[in-house]
Amino acid sequence: MLPRILGAVFNVLVALVLPLGALAVCLARKRYRHYVLPMLVGTLTFLLSQTFTRVPLLGWLGGQAWYVAFTTQTVPYALFLGLTAGLFEELGRFIAMRLMRRHRGFGSALAFGLGHGGVEAVWLVGINYLAVLLLYGGTLALYPWDQIFAAGFERLFAILAHIGFSVLVMRSVENKRPWGLVAAILLHAALDAGIVLLAQRVNSLWVVEGAIAAFSLGLFVYVLASRPKTAAPLEPESIIKTEVSHEENT
Repeated sequence: MLPRILGAVFNVLVALVLPLGALAVCLARKRYRHYVLPMLVGTLTFLLSQTFTRVPLLGWLGGQAWYVAFTTQTVPYALFLGLTAGLFEELGRFIAMRLMRRHRGFGSALAFGLGHGGVEAVWLVGINYLAVLLLYGGTLALYPWDQIFAAGFERLFAILAHIGFSVLVMRSVENKRPWGLVAAILLHAALDAGIVLLAQRVNSLWVVEGAIAAFSLGLFVYVLASRPKTAAPLEPESIIKTEVSHEENT
């Protein structure tokens, strides 16, 4: 039973303490308060693009006979789910970032992605496992310990993927070119569809989780490595001064 409890604690740390802790640090430290708004906007963007729109839409479609028949077509259905996730979430990111005129740049993109992926982790995993630990601890015995750990493991790398997508979309907004947005939509669709298809073809949970980790780490390393050498430092004061100077010269 101990490994299961440790797995549940790990999930709460990753999917609840990590995102809420990051927000608390930004609120407590003056130098990071500039990132509170991007983080909260990222949170709201996920709620609007998924919880309040795409998820109810898919629920409504689930009551349509033609759609139920469509769900039996494995590859087209997986591609549909992946593409709708990419379109809803990345277009939502793009619109939100266009409105964040004084909160752009690399640091704001990181905060936005952390808020977006963080609230998803809280919604899908964090609250559930906190409730299990506090109220329904005995139910942990119903699941293999590695399956419990996998929930937090997946959320951790999903957050990294959301940060990567956010950086790509932020670049699209800053450069006024569509390629970052298009790349984010296609990569997001590929990740979500790929998970569904891979899970149906391999009999190993950790092969699927390993694929998610490899994709997310690769994307995260890429956006870090490809960050423009002339980009402003992460300190909010430097970003604000850069933005004010730019506005004064235009």
